[in-house]
Amino acid sequence: MCLAGVTNTLNGDWCTQAARNLAIRIDLGRFRFLIRDRATDFVASFDEIFTTEGIDPPKSPPEAPSANSTAERFVRTARTEMLEHTLIWNERQFRSLMVEFLARYNSHRPHRAVQQ
Repeated sequence: MCLAGVTNTLNGDWCTQAARNLAIRIDLGRFRFLIRDRATDFVASFDEIFTTEGIDPPKSPPEAPSANSTAERFVRTARTEMLEHTLIWNERQFRSLMVEFLARYNSHRPHRAVQQ
């Protein structure tokens, strides 16, 4: 999992810029798919950034949370393991907490992606 950005004003322009920033920061060539929901905040320019890198951004079926279960599982894990036990004061603190949580989630926390 990667943290593309944090905002409290989500819109299409912000999503597209976050995708550009992510493409600059990490090697997108090692990914095949982009898991995202059908939110209207995602626009064609957002998908285009990933398509040019060879990543297929398939759309999940409408109103089917089980179709993007990987993303839903991450959101639930982040919520129950961190957010329900923390008071968030501002965007900067939230970003810092998420970076720390992602480091633990991607390396120390036992799950199949890191061979239990």
